[in-house]
Order: sequence, then structure tokens, then C-alpha cells
Amino acid sequence: MSRIGVFDSGLGGFTIAQAIHGRYPNQDIVFLADQKNVPYGNKETADLEDIIYENMRWFYDLGIRDIILACNTTSVLSLTKVQEDFRDLNLIRIIELTVSQLSKTRPQEILVLATKVTIASHRYKQEIEKILPTCIVHEVALPNLAKLIEDLADDSELHKDFSEYLAKYHRSNIDFMLGCTHYPLADKQLKSYLGGVSYSSIKPILEQTSLFSEGSGLFTCYTTGDKDIFQRQIKQLYGIDQAVNKVDM
Repeated sequence: MSRIGVFDSGLGGFTIAQAIHGRYPNQDIVFLADQKNVPYGNKETADLEDIIYENMRWFYDLGIRDIILACNTTSVLSLTKVQEDFRDLNLIRIIELTVSQLSKTRPQEILVLATKVTIASHRYKQEIEKILPTCIVHEVALPNLAKLIEDLADDSELHKDFSEYLAKYHRSNIDFMLGCTHYPLADKQLKSYLGGVSYSSIKPILEQTSLFSEGSGLFTCYTTGDKDIFQRQIKQLYGIDQAVNKVDM
């Protein structure tokens, strides 16, 4: 592979792209955040399919054929029209990778946290039960959390949201799976509220060594939203002065 694309609706995908850049510094990476349409998790499926099509066409026109769909919501969509029109695109979906970690730790009970679209698909539950048939799987949709993270909400705002949707599991010490790549940015707060061990997409993606190759190590970042706001978000959350380019879809 030469350049690899990393795609998400916002900040969560930047976490994935930055982690890849840190582990594989010679890999050329193009990251696109569709912040114009964030959050994805509360949208209708048909609208999402159209939105993703335009984003995948942007990558395709750049000559990028290998794309990590760092958005869990995107990973549960069929994307039939994308695959029909751009047949040589290699779309790497992350749900199976994320769940694969459980084959080593084998928890008896786990809480899946994700967007409404992802939870409604029951995709995580299905994948977990393939490898852990007796595991008790709880599913909770957090419809506000991705947007709160994008808005750089403070701990009190996050805690208020947790109290609305996760009160049943408060301090239960239950293990939990972060089924949205935004959620690792609130991992500390979720661990404080829930207890237990958390699982995210970052580690299993980095272990997919066959995805990555030698290049010039160029990391470029794009957003469909406001590039200045995205730069400030990255600076505040990651402490990085990252150049961001604006894309008009």
C-alpha cells in the first residue's frame, strides 16, 4: 500500500490516524473528518449512505484505494452503491477488529456503548456472541456523547449525560466496549463512572501490520467543517499544532 485513508465524522478518527502515524511513522496517511455532518449516529440510514458516498468519492478521486472506516456507524451500513461504483476500493471496517480482542480476555459480561445506529444494528452483540457464545452483552446507545466530545464538553457535562443513559451501570465495575471512535476521548470519565476495563478500536487496528507500508510519512488532515475550529480542537485535546485543510463536499 502507499497512501492509506482514514475516515470518520470527527475527532475520534483523528485519534486512530494519529495512533497509526505514531506506530508507523513512514506510512502516508490522509485523514478526513466529515464534521459538516457530525454526529452520524442519529441520522437516517439512507441519508448516511448518501453522505458516505460523497466522502468515498473524494478519497477515490485522490487515488486512495485503502480506507479505514474509523466510524463505527459507517461500518454497519451496507454501502452497496459505494462498492458498486468504486469496485477497487478496499474498505476496512473496524467492528470485527475491535471485538477480536475479547478472544484473549474472554469477559463473562460486557457493556457495549455506541451510537443509536450502531446499537440498533446489534452488530457488536452479534460479533461478540460469535466468539463468546455465553457472554452476557448489554447494549446502550449514547446519542449525545459524540457531539459533546466534538464540543469539548467538560467533565460535569459528560457526567450529566452518563447519569441519563448509564445510571443502571454506575460503579458496576462492568467491562465496556467503546463502539464509537469518539468515545476513547472520554475513556477516563467513563472508567470513573462505570469502573471495569474498556476496549477500543485503537489497539487492534495498530496490530494489522499488513495494512501499512513504507512511504514518506506524510500525514495530511482534512475536514468538511471549519478548519480553524478543528485545529483548535486538536490543539486542546492532543496538544498538537496540526495543519488542517478544508474540503467542500
